[in-house]
Amino acid sequence: MSPPVVPVASELLQKLSLTQTEFGEGACRCLRAQLDRLCARRPLLVRDPAATAATNIDDELTIALSDSDPCTVLDVGTPLAPEDVDRYGQQCREGKIDCVVAVGGGATLDAAKLIALRASNDRSMASMAGGDYEANSIPIIAVPTTAGSGSEATHFAVLFVDGEKHSISHASLRPTLSIVDPTLIASVPRKVAAAAGLDVLCQAIESLWSRRGDDKSRLFASESLRLVVPNLHPAVMQGDADAQAALCLASHLAGQAINRSTTTICHALSYMITARYRVPHGMAAAATLPASLLFNYQQASAQAGDAEHCLKELSSVFQCSTVEAIARELVLLIRSVGGAASVAELALPADYKAAEHARKFNPERLRNNPRPATPDDIVGILLARFDHEGNVEA
Repeated sequence: MSPPVVPVASELLQKLSLTQTEFGEGACRCLRAQLDRLCARRPLLVRDPAATAATNIDDELTIALSDSDPCTVLDVGTPLAPEDVDRYGQQCREGKIDCVVAVGGGATLDAAKLIALRASNDRSMASMAGGDYEANSIPIIAVPTTAGSGSEATHFAVLFVDGEKHSISHASLRPTLSIVDPTLIASVPRKVAAAAGLDVLCQAIESLWSRRGDDKSRLFASESLRLVVPNLHPAVMQGDADAQAALCLASHLAGQAINRSTTTICHALSYMITARYRVPHGMAAAATLPASLLFNYQQASAQAGDAEHCLKELSSVFQCSTVEAIARELVLLIRSVGGAASVAELALPADYKAAEHARKFNPERLRNNPRPATPDDIVGILLARFDHEGNVEA
């Protein structure tokens, strides 16, 4: 019998020196003490109301925030427009908010980061999309309610300006404290849990092969991969509590990994699919993962990003000796939670054109990929198909 997840998590967090992470069932109960530690008396609570209602965390938040001055509560479940960030950021400045507590999924946590950054800068959020801004000065406490984005561990936040995605990046946006409570994901709908879990899988693998990876990011990514692969299906499809806890930890570690390495080709290709066709982010990223693996490693020339280490880790986790066998296992794992293992399996509308997609993607993330890709290479990845056993179709 495997050991309980939480004691193992405690040892792992200590081993990885993640002292700013509180993990475990009931971890939210430490919020009041953490606010006191930060001397926070005027907190802003940014929450996803659907998530907090489903998890019954509202009572915990009420208790934690009861000793503060009247707490400002902002309900955010979807990405904020720049003008909304401006409005809420200005309210924070006027209200002298001294801490932002974010409770929700990736969109909510990113919104909280942007609001804190806007409150620390007397200029419009849209103008900051170009990267010119002062550091955030407001502590952020992040409490994720999905096991997916890893936003509670990163210094990034997504901002959409006129429909175009921008990644706002600054060391000061990394939350001061992450509170990861596995019980908060137990009531997440299966489709949401699947998309979030697939995002973890992509983040872990992409971080392993990223050109920007270092020893520490690869350590985080390896530990995440060893947790997500065996626990993704039972967590999502069976609601197994131990597997959900393991997936929460995998998500946090993947966030720690991409915080250092950033993501690569799968994420670069996912954004247009999500923006135009409303495919959940994790589903869109996973749809190119098997084909990207084959593209990156079927040729011996892909040596950047510590390729040998990545393949060794993947071979160990999937118990396969070839790239083709690993890709087959990935296809079957993605499908096992209702995901699409190729863009074809997403069944996008007829107006989707791979050639157009190859011209409209995030080139920044592609620079991190271990193997350079031409437009024709990208079209090949987007058009790849796999049979029912996970083999590439001719």
